Amino acid sequence: MKNHNQALFRRIFLALAFFSMIPCAVFSENKQLVIPQKVYVGDTVEIKYLFHSDANIFSEYLERIDRIELSKDYSFFAEQSDSFAVKNIYIERNGSEYDLSLTIVPWKNGILTIPPFDLTALIRESLKKSAGGISFTVKLDSINVHSLLHQKNVTNFMPQSPPLMLPGTTALLAIFSLILVFIMSALVYFASKIPTFAQFIEQILYILSLRHNSRSAIKELNKLLKKGSRITEDKDYAAEIQRIFRSFLRERFSHDFQAVSTGKIYEEFLELFGGELLGFQASAVEKLTEIFFRTDYIRFARDSHFEDGERVRLTKESIQLIFDFNADEKTNGEEESN
Repeated sequence: MKNHNQALFRRIFLALAFFSMIPCAVFSENKQLVIPQKVYVGDTVEIKYLFHSDANIFSEYLERIDRIELSKDYSFFAEQSDSFAVKNIYIERNGSEYDLSLTIVPWKNGILTIPPFDLTALIRESLKKSAGGISFTVKLDSINVHSLLHQKNVTNFMPQSPPLMLPGTTALLAIFSLILVFIMSALVYFASKIPTFAQFIEQILYILSLRHNSRSAIKELNKLLKKGSRITEDKDYAAEIQRIFRSFLRERFSHDFQAVSTGKIYEEFLELFGGELLGFQASAVEKLTEIFFRTDYIRFARDSHFEDGERVRLTKESIQLIFDFNADEKTNGEEESN
């Protein structure tokens, strides 16, 4: 009887020792690779989490050599949608070696920290399996996401030549517009005779066209705010913001932005202004790119939607950007003095 109890105690002890060694085997020799090494906002980034385990921790899901495509719609990833979007995720096994690959697109610059998550729970949800298996927590290292300004190595910018603003008040402009109607024929005659006078008239018409373009765009965005509740689909609202702003940019800079992808917006402005921008202009272009990246995500990412109040915030930011793109000489000087 005594020998029987000793044998039973030995079996229990060996079982406890085996299970106590499982966490050590599970978490041994894990490392993380990030491709590319330098990450910018809007880049497609692959995070590879490699680990070795002699314990067959996923035996009911993975064979000795196997691969499982995991769900991008996992609730944990949906909670992180403000910081990044998941394009693809899978786990691959080769003997005791495991390779977890996560492909994401970061939306914000700065330190991106992905909270720890249970890989076993993710596999179960992806395979529509019931609860079970050993919990395996994945803890990924933080990633430094750089802004587009760092990507272009922009430090100092040359100013865009701003339009000359007509001195005077709104009343003066209204009076001048009435006078312009009556003496248009005379102005045409003098314009053909005096080149400097023709340039003056051309400048006036340019200023008026800029103001008309800005007012039209702001009016459309304000209308969008008022009728926003009638646009049920967030992707339609996001598309409307981009349509209005791209039309404004086309008239403002006499350049077609309709076919320019969001990722090429910054390069398009650099080329348009001879390779250099003023600091406040670069900030405006970067803010525009952020708005376009966000609205692109809402338009094309499956099951994506705006947060509460985000429609109003993005629309008001777009209105402010119109003023930023029409910055005058005074704003230019303040930016240079800073």
